[in-house]
Amino acid sequence: MKAYQLIYTGCGKNKAGDFSVWSQSSEITKEESFEIVKMMSYTKARNTPYEIPEGELEKYCPIKYGCFTLSTGRKCIAQSRYIGPVYSIVDQRQGNFIIHAYVLDDLTDVYPFSVPFADIFKKELTYTEWHDNPAPDSLPAVDISLSPIVNDGIIKAFMSNERNKNVMASILQAVINCTKEDKTVSINGTEYEQKAIYSILGVLLPKALHDKVSFANQYSARAEFVLAANNFPPIKVKNFLDGNQNFVCNYQDKVAMGEYAFSLDHGIFADVKPSLYASDLVDVLARNGLFPAIKRVEEIGKVMKDLGCDADTAVLACLCKANQFNSFKTADEYKKVLDLLVSANYIDKVAFASKIYEELVLGKRWQGESSARLLIKFAYENSPMDKKDAIVWNFLNNTGAFGVSPSLPAKEFLNAVKTNAPFNYGDVAVAFCRGNQGQAFLANAKGSALYLMIDVLCQIMQTSNAENVMGASRSLLIILKKTIADRDLENVKLYFEKIQDLGKDRATRMISDSIASYLTATNLIKAELKIAFSIVLLLDNVEVKTNFIATLLRNNYRSGDFLDVYLEVSDKNKAVFESVERALKNDPSFRDFFVRKEAYVFKNVKPVTESALNDFFNNFYLKGLDDNGIFIQKFKEFIAGLQGDQVKLKKLFERYEKIARKGDDFADVKCLLRYIEQEIYSLDNKLLLNLNPSQMKYLADINERLSYIGPNWTSGKFEVLNLVLLLTNKHKKQELFDAIKQNALFTGLKDAQFKDFTDNYYSSAIECYAFAKSQLRDSDAELKDAILSPLTLRVRTFEPLLRDALEHLGGNEYYVVMCDLLRWAFNGNEEFNRKLKSFVESYAESISRGDAKKLFVKAKTMISPEHYANVEGFIDNYLDNHKGFFEKLFGKKK
Repeated sequence: MKAYQLIYTGCGKNKAGDFSVWSQSSEITKEESFEIVKMMSYTKARNTPYEIPEGELEKYCPIKYGCFTLSTGRKCIAQSRYIGPVYSIVDQRQGNFIIHAYVLDDLTDVYPFSVPFADIFKKELTYTEWHDNPAPDSLPAVDISLSPIVNDGIIKAFMSNERNKNVMASILQAVINCTKEDKTVSINGTEYEQKAIYSILGVLLPKALHDKVSFANQYSARAEFVLAANNFPPIKVKNFLDGNQNFVCNYQDKVAMGEYAFSLDHGIFADVKPSLYASDLVDVLARNGLFPAIKRVEEIGKVMKDLGCDADTAVLACLCKANQFNSFKTADEYKKVLDLLVSANYIDKVAFASKIYEELVLGKRWQGESSARLLIKFAYENSPMDKKDAIVWNFLNNTGAFGVSPSLPAKEFLNAVKTNAPFNYGDVAVAFCRGNQGQAFLANAKGSALYLMIDVLCQIMQTSNAENVMGASRSLLIILKKTIADRDLENVKLYFEKIQDLGKDRATRMISDSIASYLTATNLIKAELKIAFSIVLLLDNVEVKTNFIATLLRNNYRSGDFLDVYLEVSDKNKAVFESVERALKNDPSFRDFFVRKEAYVFKNVKPVTESALNDFFNNFYLKGLDDNGIFIQKFKEFIAGLQGDQVKLKKLFERYEKIARKGDDFADVKCLLRYIEQEIYSLDNKLLLNLNPSQMKYLADINERLSYIGPNWTSGKFEVLNLVLLLTNKHKKQELFDAIKQNALFTGLKDAQFKDFTDNYYSSAIECYAFAKSQLRDSDAELKDAILSPLTLRVRTFEPLLRDALEHLGGNEYYVVMCDLLRWAFNGNEEFNRKLKSFVESYAESISRGDAKKLFVKAKTMISPEHYANVEGFIDNYLDNHKGFFEKLFGKKK
């Protein structure tokens, strides 16, 4: 690179002892010469000793160096050295420095940051040059080459400090930034720190930026003011002189002003976030040393040139090539770099595919990121077959990591898989046929994943490989059968729709095979029948659907639940079943079914009319067909809808008349008999007590038939009713007398029946006692044992019942019963007598004194003398305790 020279020193060209240009190339302009001198003038530090020890000149007066752009646009690389005391021939002035500068058109192939260590600069003029010989009129242009010369020892020492390592990344980034910004970078540090920083910048700064960075150490504030006034391009990187001028740089203020300022002495550092390039290069330098860092810079520079990208992207490209996945924050970041490398044929795709497989498929890096799918797609497209299959099953087992939720509805899930799969979706079918991974996935698949497998199996069944087709067919049939067995109708419908992809004939055969167990089974239970019909109704082919329904009818219509299910389903699918019934109407094997169906139609009639009831009764029930209790159910509804007990009684007996001659084994006649009997006994008691002889005959017949069927069929209320009728003289008197004499009135009644009787007919029994007493004057013992004693002893709460019965007796009958109660209460010591005594004593207290006296008068005449003697004590005691006012006053007894 051609460069023009300038030498400036205290022994100028006229040798007068003043500082001036000793000589320069003629190509350097006056303005350029002025700018160089102002920039590179050397001022010795105040604390420099007068006599500097030999060999320590640079220690006290370090070299000043810089690289900057002149106002003409040309570049200047220069050094300035203090050369110690020199005495001129004129005034013997003490002190001298020399500036040696090179002016270049540009910095191509020149590494300006090597200036601190370059030996192309004059350190001083020889005595002959400044004293004996005249200075040359012009210095020749020379070719210079500044290679990246650095002091490795200085760099190592500087980078061994952790703080310096972190600060260096920020300084590097600040320098990179200032090439694009109207800012400068100010750095304060020791001479060794300055040399280290500039050396590191020279190593790590991209070569493309060297031409854009100007720098100068020991920067003069005075020069800054003068040069700024002359529109001198600013120095981007500078070190201010420290304390030896009126102007002192305040790094804290520069930071506050937004400048990039770093003072290593004071711990002041600009807040600059290092880019990836800065962080990576400083890290390589710190960890691996100088030459790997230089190699990395060269590599990055080459990538920047080849790919036309910025430094950060170039770093990522290098990291990508080195398979350093941890250096990338996101899959998207890695994908962009990979695309760049692929477009430039910079990488081995197969090798990269293998590494991506390890990191993203096996290591599950960047799960959930959209770009990860594209990276895996790249790996899939450039991987061998075994890894392709592994990628397929890894994706299907982890769809959630690719943005496809396994909980999506089946069809949505399938579409999402097709959209998001990092491979051609059709490859799933191919992968399924290789190895065992497909079968393993199928064995564990559920929900939407199972629907996807059905789609895959359908694809396989449409291929030409017979072995694969057979295996897929078996697997598909297993899925369908299991889904049907689980009664999962929603998925059965879904799967039947999906296998239509196989074509009409194959889909029909597959469906037929899957529901064969339902079609061949007989007497299915209600739940299974519903499932079977629901499955058949999912079919699209009308002919096939008709045949399936016919098979279900033939095998199951005699089942107790069949017609319930059939009518329910047919009502919801009228068009389908009307078509089926038209096709089967003339088939003799279905005649019985249609009869039964008509019966079940009657079941849904609301409200039940007598006409509909009679039609069904005559056309179906009387034919002896078992209707599963439909007629009884509808008859109950009919009776329940009638108004008035008299009307209900009439209809109940009318229905009995129609089945009176049917045997007990006829259909469900016994159930009808029991219902009629129970319904009759639920009617008003007064109505029952006035049954006519023919009705009593029917009731007796019903009771007899139910008793014959079994003890649990009859209610036992007929005996009670018959007893009441007997006691109330609804039958011949002789029958009543015979029952009393035989002590058999209540003999046949069980405890529950007896309680029912006393709850409803106790008063009637007492009335019958009074009636019997008037007919059997000499049979007191029989009456007591037949009626009074059982009522008293078997009923715990007989007292209120007896009191109520006495209130309903009138005239002489009341006194007849009460005198007998008095007689039995005080003539005997059995439990019967004690209970009556307690009742009489309580009853006498509850009636008025006048009523009691009337009763006692009757008792004296109606009770025999031998029995009255024991009653008289009670009467006297009662009268004594219940004296009237005058009796108490005059002591008379009335």
